Amino acid sequence: MWLIIDFGMIETRVAQGGPKSEEWFLAFALIVSLAWVYFEAVKLVFRLVILFNRD
Repeated sequence: MWLIIDFGMIETRVAQGGPKSEEWFLAFALIVSLAWVYFEAVKLVFRLVILFNRD
């Protein structure tokens, strides 16, 4: 959901002709969202490995 919000925010700022000084903020928000998705996926994989490798 956050990725959709981030991309929507970026599209809005570009369409409005936002200042160049906001580019770093938008890029940082996108990177944080991508990192969060990555870490959640890793947690899910670890949980599945633990679930399916019970002896």
